[in-house]
Amino acid sequence: METGRMFPWMSAIALPLTVAIVGHFVTRSIESARLDSEYVKLAVSVLTAPVQPEKSGVDQQREDLKRWAVDILNARSPVHLTASSAAGLQRLPALRLGPADPPPSSLTAECKPPDVLKAGATSSELASWTSEWIRAYGCENSKRTALIQAWPR
Repeated sequence: METGRMFPWMSAIALPLTVAIVGHFVTRSIESARLDSEYVKLAVSVLTAPVQPEKSGVDQQREDLKRWAVDILNARSPVHLTASSAAGLQRLPALRLGPADPPPSSLTAECKPPDVLKAGATSSELASWTSEWIRAYGCENSKRTALIQAWPR
């Protein structure tokens, strides 16, 4: 069989096979990342669970769970905890993740743009429309300023 006649057959077999193999590895990688994310969420939920009233044997179970959660964070998270951070997390009674402070009102205020200027508008309508655009721009500008000031440094 000639090489020229064999090449189309080889490419017809090799291309789908290559796509299948690459697809398999990409799918495994995505699934592994999703699983790591779920384990990290579970570990954080263990560390942030509220402390229940003391019962016999519960303290040791809680300590074991916290140790497991810290180990999971170190194994599955892209950024590992230092030894002192891990020990500190295991000693804490529970992390308290409270609600965030509400955003400044200047960030939540609606900046309504003016309506479309009608064709054949008078000069007073044009002046009013222009002042509304300036007000809307000032509102948006104050939102940007408030966001910059509220941004953690």
